Amino acid sequence: MMQPSLMTGALIALLLAPGAHPVLAATQQSAAHSPPAGSALTGRVTTSDGKPVAGADVIICYAFPKVGASTTCPGCYTDCKRAAKTNAGGEFQFPGVARTLVFDVMVARDGFVSKLVSRIDPSTPEKQIALVSQPTLPGEDHLFRGTVTDPAGRPVAGALVEPVSITSPNENLVGEVPGMDRFAITNRRGEFLLASDQASAVLGVVVSAPALAPEAFSTLHEGTNEKLPLSLGAAIVGKLMRNGKPVANAALGLVQVDKEVERFLGPATATTDIHGAFQFSNVAPNQKYWIYGLMGHDGGAGSLAIQQLSVGADGSIVDLKDLKLAESQTVHGRVLLSDGQPIPNGIQIAVYRNDAWDDIHIDIRPDGSFDLEDAPSESFNLTTGIPGYKIHDAKLNDGGVSAVTVTPETRKHEVVVTMDPEKHK
Repeated sequence: MMQPSLMTGALIALLLAPGAHPVLAATQQSAAHSPPAGSALTGRVTTSDGKPVAGADVIICYAFPKVGASTTCPGCYTDCKRAAKTNAGGEFQFPGVARTLVFDVMVARDGFVSKLVSRIDPSTPEKQIALVSQPTLPGEDHLFRGTVTDPAGRPVAGALVEPVSITSPNENLVGEVPGMDRFAITNRRGEFLLASDQASAVLGVVVSAPALAPEAFSTLHEGTNEKLPLSLGAAIVGKLMRNGKPVANAALGLVQVDKEVERFLGPATATTDIHGAFQFSNVAPNQKYWIYGLMGHDGGAGSLAIQQLSVGADGSIVDLKDLKLAESQTVHGRVLLSDGQPIPNGIQIAVYRNDAWDDIHIDIRPDGSFDLEDAPSESFNLTTGIPGYKIHDAKLNDGGVSAVTVTPETRKHEVVVTMDPEKHK
């Protein structure tokens, strides 16, 4: 999880009112899970100099299995969205949480910068969480305020709000927005605040929250309080089969076809159960997606043929029926230095795909050979970096990275990546 970065003119404020009612997003969890309970998640919130912070809000946002992969979304576990307040000693407790999970929690208190703390294990000693005092706010013409709500119009606590673009009279930027913190977290009233070092600007953000569909908003104006409604989203279901039998514990990926920065919502993953069934919940509606198997995971789904699908309106379900998984294939390759020098120790080769949001890194042996097991069925790319060398006849991808493309035809033989010494000017 990301942590706030404090920069001049850029900060996060959570406007928690004393006595605010702890209303969280009440949503229909289509894949709610209830692993065995029995542990208590405990912690203590302090200032940066160790003094207890009383009255801080602590909210469980996401959960993840300690062992193995999850077969449901991180925000769909029963413990998610539970809330607590710290006592006079700064202590909080969530009794009876699932002992098989670790948790991501959000901590917020008026006058402090909010904090996301990831992967807290309830079986470990009490977690110490230090909050940093909130810097002084700039003028209203530098502040972006908003309220995130669920489909019933109720405030959503613990939503992540990430700036992805900003438009001002002087410039139009997409991606990481300079002069602004990387994200904000909503308080119990669903409110967030972002400060910018630019005035008279329009901000674009991506908002995500447990058990709701992520959404991109492009017209946040300074000095106003924008309403940002989230929906439950759609669902994608199906079964993964090989030779007529279900494939369990296989990892699948889902990503938008449209990956423009200001509209990109990020990838999602799902894992098949013992019956080969999978489900993507809270999928942003009315969009086109790629679905694919992830390389390098148990279950061997990397060879699943990538396919495009369309998701309809909010609340709709796309049933893909049976997805047929071909037998896994291994691609053999070798990295050669054209000047005959040996491959340095510790070098890896990266494998990435064009449409799927999927990549892995493979160790290169001392003789330059490597094996890609469970290779994708479509074309993919290989790239590596060795100081003083460049890939021979490599093509630049969209990100400016030199790579060699492996097609279904060229993979029939050993794939050779030749690297030439760089010429120094």
